[in-house]
Amino acid sequence: MFWFNLTGITSEIRKQVETALAFHRKPLEFLQKNAENNLHFSRFKIGSKKFVHVFDPELIKHILHSGHKNYSRTYELETLKLALGNGLPTNEGESWLKQRKTILPLLHKKYLESFANYMVECTAEVLEKWNSKTDGVVKDVYSEMTELTLAIITQTLFGSKLKENRFVIKNLVAALTESVSIIMQDISKTSVTTNPHRQSIEENAKKLRFIISEQVDSQKITNQPLSLLNMLLQSKDADTGESMSSAQLNDELISLLFTGHETSSVALTFALQLIYSHPEVYKRFTNELKLLDGKAPGPEDMKKLSYTLCIIHETLRLYPPVWNIIRLASKADITNKLSIEAGDTIFLSPYVMHRSEKFWNEPEKFNPDRFSDMKSINEFIYFPFGAGPRKCIGYQFALMSITIVLAMIGQKFILHPLQNKIELNPLITIRPGKPMSMKLTKC
Repeated sequence: MFWFNLTGITSEIRKQVETALAFHRKPLEFLQKNAENNLHFSRFKIGSKKFVHVFDPELIKHILHSGHKNYSRTYELETLKLALGNGLPTNEGESWLKQRKTILPLLHKKYLESFANYMVECTAEVLEKWNSKTDGVVKDVYSEMTELTLAIITQTLFGSKLKENRFVIKNLVAALTESVSIIMQDISKTSVTTNPHRQSIEENAKKLRFIISEQVDSQKITNQPLSLLNMLLQSKDADTGESMSSAQLNDELISLLFTGHETSSVALTFALQLIYSHPEVYKRFTNELKLLDGKAPGPEDMKKLSYTLCIIHETLRLYPPVWNIIRLASKADITNKLSIEAGDTIFLSPYVMHRSEKFWNEPEKFNPDRFSDMKSINEFIYFPFGAGPRKCIGYQFALMSITIVLAMIGQKFILHPLQNKIELNPLITIRPGKPMSMKLTKC
């Protein structure tokens, strides 16, 4: 009797170890296999943590939308809080709702259009740099796009591109991303208190906060116009009329800085690779750009660039920057398809849903025409910016900036990818697994 019980325990532990290793080595493939082998969801356990990977749109809607109050953030949130403090991506409950109500109006279309000039200006600087390249090769497109989107977001936040600090900021954000990703990939852990990477995150976050605090102090003195910081300094709580505290302001700024450029840089990198690897797509893309008559695109031109927007959405379908959304069940929950226990960790993977044969015809094929009618797209099958009340509030900003950058690059250059295969590195976001190089030809 004892022998069989021991064998059972050993077998269960072995299974959990194998599961943890499989997820750590190839998380995208692990989750895809789960979805292929099960109908609506799959369960697995690692240590004391129980996981439910959900890949049914009706259940995803319940978790992210109709039943969202029962599904909070998790241990992974604790990790992000070390870097971002209590900004919108990590905040919860009434405090989160209060901050969202304050910030959301500042990202209204009328303000986004004002920031388009920054997007054009920053992109023009990159194109000028590319134009002067003697060898005509961009050795690492992702790095270039990261610098560009960082310039855009810093100018939008502070009214300045922070040229003197941009390199430092880029390295600090990269270091934070790496440390946070290492912690979050160990899905068996329940606390970051003793994690050896905790100190690195806290130190780099402190350095980044110091740079941001300097900008806040400078803005209070100079009152520079047209920046999110200036708007936040003037904003008032709708219910109390109070201004945002200095601590909360810094948390929101570091959150916007951290999240506001990474996803866009990833999307731009993959979009450029896909456009210039598909001749028919490239032909329709460049034909559409002729509608601009050679001028840089502005907000008023977004409707003219409908196919470019389809390209962006199809890129985000194949390579959603946020590849896995994680929630924790606060209480037990029963639907007609699934029973969830309190404490279950829920995985919702845009990457898996976006590439499922259950929902897409030829899901591995790059076909921008899928998005010619956005009204036909189920937001719980395609959700690169999340869904429900916690959908990314900056998604319109991201779509506009990516559209402007792609259009301006396409007006000036033909890019020739120097590698055919795209390798992926799923950290907090999906990144290229190795540098993606392209040869430039002037139009």
